[in-house]
Amino acid sequence: MEENFEKTPVGKQPANCVISGADAPASLAVTAETAASGRHSLKFVDAAGLSQVWQPHLYYRNINFARGTLQVSFDLRVEKGAIVTVECRDASSPYRVGPSLTVTADGQLMAQKKPLMQAPQGQWFHVEARCPLGREANGSYDLLVKLRNGETKKFPALPCGHKDFNRLQWFGFMSNANGPAVYYVDNLKVTTVK
Repeated sequence: MEENFEKTPVGKQPANCVISGADAPASLAVTAETAASGRHSLKFVDAAGLSQVWQPHLYYRNINFARGTLQVSFDLRVEKGAIVTVECRDASSPYRVGPSLTVTADGQLMAQKKPLMQAPQGQWFHVEARCPLGREANGSYDLLVKLRNGETKKFPALPCGHKDFNRLQWFGFMSNANGPAVYYVDNLKVTTVK
């Protein structure tokens, strides 16, 4: 699964995903305002008083990665006050969470409520997570964050949200601010390697 939003017209929503809570004054659509590469990115606009605090949100569910090492990467630009959650899940009931990250309103990058680093606000940065699946799953994943100045931060063996996560069947981005807030996503890639 790979998406750089270049083929989606500005103001439109990307295909092959589910979007909810993107009704005015909130929105979720492709923009040409900024991009990590190319000309387009996906813009999340949050607002006060939405029916759920995690809206607007986008997710992919017609996926099933069950073997090898899961690799998730994307570029993120978080403006001041935005709260971003990125989550990998399986389709169990209740679902089991795998790699999961949150950027708080003050720019703190968190994994399972553990502070990792101060994420830049108003600047693009790159995120990569690697997580073994299937019989190789061990309840943890490795995280790499690359900043625009070339600095790379590595966070090995972070705990998954659930110790038994071993298959990716749902992947999504949520906007958790309860007021006006903006963030952008670009160059999304989800795959596995043997």
